[in-house]
Amino acid sequence: MADQYQVSFEEPGTPFGTLQNSERVPYSGLPEGAKLTILDKNFLSGNSNGKLYVEVYGTDRIWLQLFPRSRNLKETESNTVKFLVEYPDGSSEVVTHTFTVHPAEKFQYQPYAASSGLVVGKEALIKLEDIPSTAQIKVVDSPAGWNVSPKGAGLNILAPKAETGTITYKVTYSDNSSEIATAEFYAESAPTSEPTTQTPTSEPTPQAPTPKPSDASKTSSGSSSNSGIIGGVIAAIVALLAALGGAAYSGLIPGLKLPF
Repeated sequence: MADQYQVSFEEPGTPFGTLQNSERVPYSGLPEGAKLTILDKNFLSGNSNGKLYVEVYGTDRIWLQLFPRSRNLKETESNTVKFLVEYPDGSSEVVTHTFTVHPAEKFQYQPYAASSGLVVGKEALIKLEDIPSTAQIKVVDSPAGWNVSPKGAGLNILAPKAETGTITYKVTYSDNSSEIATAEFYAESAPTSEPTTQTPTSEPTPQAPTPKPSDASKTSSGSSSNSGIIGGVIAAIVALLAALGGAAYSGLIPGLKLPF
């Protein structure tokens, strides 16, 4: 019977996965009682590159599925699979078929916020990256009190207080496929500038202390007392010499004249 029948597979819809991530496409051309088995399991393997999954579904369908988080999908994704066809008479054959899908735009993009920092009370336009210009953005949920609205290819956000908040938004693409995405933002108060103090470049030179009037008078009176003491000593010496005989001692010292 292998030479009498030929299995055929229906092409998947375009774009693929508009409503969901998988489709079931029919196959035909086999007699009742025939069995179709995939020889090389292709899911989560190098054969499918982790992108397009192919499996037999029931007795007349093929399950095709794209994995949403396997991004960087191209406009066309293919997977070549080998099937073993077993007929009721015991004959069999191996059939190879390449499944080709054209992923919806939601599989080709992965929107994310370009930045996450906000200043309390200051309106900010946060750009959304990896999103086509033809996409439409709708805010689904935002923190209480936050003013959030779509603007162009981004989100206009005003946070009333310092806190962390998550914004949920829906992206609808030109082929009517859509996805829900989230972004987390951090709102902080504006920094305040502190006054600066000027540091001196060198130490000031200390000045000599000015003498107090009491110190000056003490110095003057001390000098007068010393003069009086010296004068008294000289007078005592002269009197002693006179008593001993001034003439005798005056000859010992030439030029010395005594007052007697």
